[in-house]
Amino acid sequence: MATNSPNYRYRLTEEALQMLKTLKTSEWSKYLQHFLQYHETLADIYASKKKMTMMPVKINGTDFNFSVGKHNELQKAIIEEFAPRFAPNSECLYVGDTIEKDLVKNIGKLTELGFEITLHDKMPDVVLYREDKNWIYFVESVTSVGPMDPKRILEITEMTQGVPAGEK
Repeated sequence: MATNSPNYRYRLTEEALQMLKTLKTSEWSKYLQHFLQYHETLADIYASKKKMTMMPVKINGTDFNFSVGKHNELQKAIIEEFAPRFAPNSECLYVGDTIEKDLVKNIGKLTELGFEITLHDKMPDVVLYREDKNWIYFVESVTSVGPMDPKRILEITEMTQGVPAGEK
């Protein structure tokens, strides 16, 4: 049934009704406790759903959790599959999550490399550093097709003006 269906019939539970009847009386706290004993709070429901819908990922040898979604599935693949193959022994200096925006953010190393730290929405989705070659990988986790647009390339270019990594 659609959420805006006129056929839905909502009613209070008996415990909620008792709480409302005793709202400004000395008995209210007793009925509140009774209500809480039989009904989960929204915070508990949302917290349990968040815990259930987390995706484990190992970053720099440490266990983290991404929230579930296509974007984070791709970021997980970048860190766990792309990096070992194409950026072996690299360190993840930055990765965000759709919920926890700066899940990994090594400001010290990024600054040391000359990277201009910007707002989360301007950062590349994944930043890897391969020390043996002095290479920084900027990886955009995009679940659509086609190249990055010129505006995005310009933003990354501006962020990396002072980065000498990769120079010969």
